[in-house]
Amino acid sequence: MEPDNVNFPEGLSLNVENIDNKLVFNFESRENMKKLIGTVDEVLEHVQLALKVIE
Repeated sequence: MEPDNVNFPEGLSLNVENIDNKLVFNFESRENMKKLIGTVDEVLEHVQLALKVIE
């Protein structure tokens, strides 16, 4: 997921950590909630696709 963060929307940040063998996504928004929700939705779509490829 890290390479996609190159053009991350302004006002939003994403920190991805591996904690106890779990992938943890921490989102932070300094602007509107719609942009945050859209970004979370897009990241989850990418995660879902990655899981399908792994299977």
